Amino acid sequence: MKHYEIEVAKQESRTPLFYYPYHIVLKSELAKYMVAKHFFSKTTSYVLSMKKQDLALLTDENMKDLSGRYTFHYDDPQETEGTRIAIVKDAVPGAIGRKGIDGFTHFLPGVKGYGASLEVGKDFDIVVGERVEVEQPVKLTFDDIKAL
Repeated sequence: MKHYEIEVAKQESRTPLFYYPYHIVLKSELAKYMVAKHFFSKTTSYVLSMKKQDLALLTDENMKDLSGRYTFHYDDPQETEGTRIAIVKDAVPGAIGRKGIDGFTHFLPGVKGYGASLEVGKDFDIVVGERVEVEQPVKLTFDDIKAL
């Protein structure tokens, strides 16, 4: 679908049709350090130095902050499942960058990052889950309403 067709489909059907859950898997020490620094800065007003034991902040509960879901409001029959997963994988680093985590901010358009930047595949991987259908409301017809 072309961009304007997608926008028209979103306007016609404002309810989400399906979504893909995702989460991030950190691979490199640099990625672990930068994400731990983000969680550490939430607990203190400044970050002067982090120690090795501060990497313990990378718990499952904190890592849920790096997960989410990408919702589709349109259904293009010509789009394959692989294309949709590629769309999700392309959008996820920017979504994490909007949360203000160093290393991901360079994925945002128009934002320059002067610190270290993380790379997909080298420093972290994006794991996309199975497609989840959203239950749609039942549209009433004239046959459903007897008073008409």
